[in-house]
Amino acid sequence: MGEIVWKTPDREDYKKIRSVVEKCNYYGSDTSALNIYLLRKKYGTKIGYCDGFILRKYYGKYGRCGYGFPLGKVSDGELLNENEDLKQVFEKIKMDAACKGEPLRFCLFDKEQRDIADRYINAVEWKSDRGNSDYIYIRQELAQLSGSRYHKKRNHVLKFTRLYNDWRYAEISERDISDAMKVADEWFEERMSLEDKIKDSEYGAIVEAVEYYSEFGLRGGILYADGKPVAMTIASPINKDICDVHFEKAVGKYAADGAYAVINRMLAISLSEYTYFNREEDINIEGLRKAKMSYHPWKVLEKYSGEVRG
Repeated sequence: MGEIVWKTPDREDYKKIRSVVEKCNYYGSDTSALNIYLLRKKYGTKIGYCDGFILRKYYGKYGRCGYGFPLGKVSDGELLNENEDLKQVFEKIKMDAACKGEPLRFCLFDKEQRDIADRYINAVEWKSDRGNSDYIYIRQELAQLSGSRYHKKRNHVLKFTRLYNDWRYAEISERDISDAMKVADEWFEERMSLEDKIKDSEYGAIVEAVEYYSEFGLRGGILYADGKPVAMTIASPINKDICDVHFEKAVGKYAADGAYAVINRMLAISLSEYTYFNREEDINIEGLRKAKMSYHPWKVLEKYSGEVRG
């Protein structure tokens, strides 16, 4: 049946994965080509190509340990019915785990993917993985902030715009991409030493996102006040309907004065071609969960991990 050859994803793999995923209807941040590439060190991500599918295997922390759901099926550039050959692909995954003498584990499956796996794999014990579940929002709601439930967010925006009447928002271009890195550097310097910053996996991911911003076709923006960059955000499309917001940073007094609310709203206004934003997971951090819930997600895309027992 053929052995699965695993490798660490590189920039060429990013392009292949994106070309497949953008034709699919996935909503999970784990299916984002940029996340698969940028977070390869953080989660020990390996990928393999099998019968037209892209396979993922995670060896990292935060509950990401095991095989991800097989992504897409493309032949001659056309997306095929991915379910028709999944049985064979799951058989190869079973064989891969058995050959390595490893438990058969799965991670980051949404409910639909979990149900599909149960057709082909017996005796998987699933458990909810709330910390890796995605927060998905209707983009237009984030742009408009209408109604009583967004009253506090509108107040944050008003506070910032009143305090800093020279503020402006600009979509990131080659001309000002270095300003995004200035914000990231300042944000990390506020929280950790230089040595810790260099070792931090998120910081390394931002450095790469900035370095390959144009090559990867990323989207984002920078918020300026007092004549300098004070917040930045970087996103990328998962498919034509949904955009994944990967990074959002605001610094110093500007963060306390509402910069996060402003840049969140301005990104939603500028990326008007998308219906939904995925603002990713909260990794079980209570403050982060509270912040994400305060924007009233359209859906929390529940994720599950599983293991075959016996």
